[in-house]
Formats: sequence, C-alpha cells, structure tokens
Amino acid sequence: MESEDRTDGYPSANDLAMRAVRLFKEGLDCETAVVTVFDELLGLGLVDGLEPRIRRIGLGFQVPCGAILGARRVLARTLDGDPDLARLGQDLDRAFVKKYKATTCQYLTAHIKWGEHHVHCGKYVYAAVENLCAVMEERLDGKILEALGQAEAPQTRH
Repeated sequence: MESEDRTDGYPSANDLAMRAVRLFKEGLDCETAVVTVFDELLGLGLVDGLEPRIRRIGLGFQVPCGAILGARRVLARTLDGDPDLARLGQDLDRAFVKKYKATTCQYLTAHIKWGEHHVHCGKYVYAAVENLCAVMEERLDGKILEALGQAEAPQTRH
C-alpha cells in the first residue's frame, strides 16, 4: 500500500495505519498501537490509561479485537459529546465486519497459533485505523486537526 500524497500537510490514513502496524510489530498490543498513533497526532492522553493486553485473556469468546477497541477509544475521546457517537462506533464495527466477517479476537485469530499474532494481526490494526480515519473524516468534514483545535500536524511520514 502506497502513501497518499496530501497537500494539506496532514498525514494520510495510510500513513497513520502503517505507523500503527509498525508499532504493533515492534511489540505494542493492537489496542495500544492504534491509540498511540492518535495520541501522537492529536495529544489525546489515552495511552497512559491503557492496561496491557493480558487483561483480555480468558474473558470469553465475545472479546472485541483490541484494534477495534483502540479505534473506539480514540473516537470517543475526539468526538466526546457528539450526539451520533454511538452510531459512529457502530459504523466502525460494520466496516470491520464487512471486510473480516467479525469483530471478536477469538474469531479473527481462530486459525493461527498463539504467539503468532504479531505476524497475522497487522492487517486488523491497519483496518481499524483506516476505518477510524474514514469515520472521523466524514464526521469532521475532512478537517480532523482543525476541528479539534490543533495548530499543526506533526510529521509522521517515514
């Protein structure tokens, strides 16, 4: 996947998604990788409150994919107070289900051996960021940083 050229100085969804995948492959859990990218971009302060991924192990078969949880955390923080927040969160889930047929970690990783998640789950991290960007772009009319009162975008291109 190639980087999109943006003329407004903001990183593209592809750039953000690739950054999240790199963080995930470097050892962050999927939720933290997604949240970290948007913390760096928007200064949300969400990473400090996250618990390690171990908290989800053994919670049953309906545990959402951590990448989706991360996207929902970012969405909730950036659109806090938006009357359509619940629907937008559902839009995130629907986009994920459309592509991967489910949103639970157990379903998405059922065919891989434990410990091979960092090889396999990068595509879910990428999709979660890509879907989040699409929802936020639509909701904020393509001006994520401006709508949040940010003066300038940090450089995330590599």
